[in-house]
Amino acid sequence: MAKAAVLLGVTQPAISKSIAELERTLGVALLDRTPRGVAPTPYADLLLKRVISIFDDVRLALEEIDHLQDPTQGELRIGAPEPLLYFLTTIIDDLVARHPNMRFDVTIADTRLLLDMLRSRDLDIAFTRIADEAVGTEFETELLYDDPLVVAARSTSPWSKRRRIDLAHLTDERWVLSPPDTLLGRFAHEIFGSRGLMMPRAAVVTRSVQMRVNLVATGRYLSLLPQAMLQFQRARDTLKPLKIDLAETKRHVGLVRLKGRTIGRIADLFIAQARHVVGRRYT
Repeated sequence: MAKAAVLLGVTQPAISKSIAELERTLGVALLDRTPRGVAPTPYADLLLKRVISIFDDVRLALEEIDHLQDPTQGELRIGAPEPLLYFLTTIIDDLVARHPNMRFDVTIADTRLLLDMLRSRDLDIAFTRIADEAVGTEFETELLYDDPLVVAARSTSPWSKRRRIDLAHLTDERWVLSPPDTLLGRFAHEIFGSRGLMMPRAAVVTRSVQMRVNLVATGRYLSLLPQAMLQFQRARDTLKPLKIDLAETKRHVGLVRLKGRTIGRIADLFIAQARHVVGRRYT
């Protein structure tokens, strides 16, 4: 209670009085008071959940009032896994070039954390790989493209000249792979296992996509990367997908947002630009 008083700039008795009045109005206890302090009751937990939504709507209302003067200003909170930053960077750069007042708060995380942040309204939109069983019915999704994994090598690698390659030919090569507890790491085990092959002994294991790209670009490593990454100029100049069919790794990629939540004009502009960028790459 003392910490709350300091945070709000009021006295502790004022906090206690406000809570007591709220409990009388609602007719339920919001706090359990013990010698060790106070803890929220289930009624308080429910109230907090709804209050977060209320304050979020108030914040959006204030932003939309500003947008009446300039509908292209404001902030959008976007989340994406690291492999999709190539796409996301292009989308944001195109928008800011046309609308300098736009601001973006970008979170890099795996899909599971991004969905949790959407639930808590700490994100407005997630741009990520979509699995129906993982996303659930509380979200709205828009599929933008399908993206398989590829075995990536430097464009000058002898392997890149081969017209046909069997994965078994590559098991003794030097690999840089994702940890087994990541999506790309699990894919690697499935890819080799389904072909009756042992996992190659990775020379480097890292969660960083940028490190995998940099090591492959030396010409001394192979790695598994999303195919769409290699369509962007910086990657396309140095990396090349080998001619190995990994169709079983294809997954939907798209936009996810909390169902029934309005997130304003800036979100509409972002979604339209995402469709446009994807269209440029896939048509």
